[in-house]
Amino acid sequence: MKFTTALALLPAAALANPLATRQVERAKFTGNFRSQGTGCPPGSVTVTFSGEGTFANEFATAFLSANTVQVGPGIPDSQREKDCSIFLEVRLPLNRCTRINYGSTLNGPFRLDPGVTGNLHRAYVLERATQVTGNNPPDLTFSSATPGPDFIQEDHPAGSYNIRNANEQNSSFSLQERMFLQKPNNSVSGSLTNDVWAVSITDQVQCGE
Repeated sequence: MKFTTALALLPAAALANPLATRQVERAKFTGNFRSQGTGCPPGSVTVTFSGEGTFANEFATAFLSANTVQVGPGIPDSQREKDCSIFLEVRLPLNRCTRINYGSTLNGPFRLDPGVTGNLHRAYVLERATQVTGNNPPDLTFSSATPGPDFIQEDHPAGSYNIRNANEQNSSFSLQERMFLQKPNNSVSGSLTNDVWAVSITDQVQCGE
C-alpha cells in the first residue's frame, strides 16, 4: 500500500520516463547569481528561485530595473544602447552524461515613433556543456509597426554535460544581451525595455535517450 501511494505522488513525466525514477541527482539552480553590464549594474537585478521536488522543473526569474534603452529630445545618446549579462549558477549531476533543455522567456514594454527601430541580440552560454543547440537565436527587431505594447520571446537552448569531477559540478547558465535603438533624426523618440527574464530547467535526461 505504501509503494502504491508513493507512485501516485510522482508527476506523470517521472512515471513515463524510467530514468527519472533512478536518477537520484538532478540539475538544480543553487540560488547564486551575478550580473554585469550597463543594463544590469550592481543592485539593479533581483532573482527569485523555485523548485518543486526531485522530479519537478527548476525555475528562476530575474527582474531588471535598469535595462531600458531610449532615444528622444533631451536624452543623452549614451542611453540608446545597453548590454546585460546574467549568470545563474547550476549544480550538475556527477558521474553521468546529462542532456538538459532550458526554457528562456524575455519580455518587456516598448514604444517607438515612426522611423525609430530597435534591435535585441541575445546569446546563451552553457558553461561546461557540449553539443549545445539553440544558444544563438536570431536577433529581435522592432519598429513602430511591431505589435505591442509589450514583447514576449521564448528560446530553448540545450546542452549535454558530462561531469566526472566534483570540482566541476557548479556551472553557470547565462544570458548575454545587447539592445540598441536607431533614429533618423533628433525629433523622434522611443524606448525598449527587457525587465523580466524567466528561466526553467524544463527537461533533463541521460545522454543518448
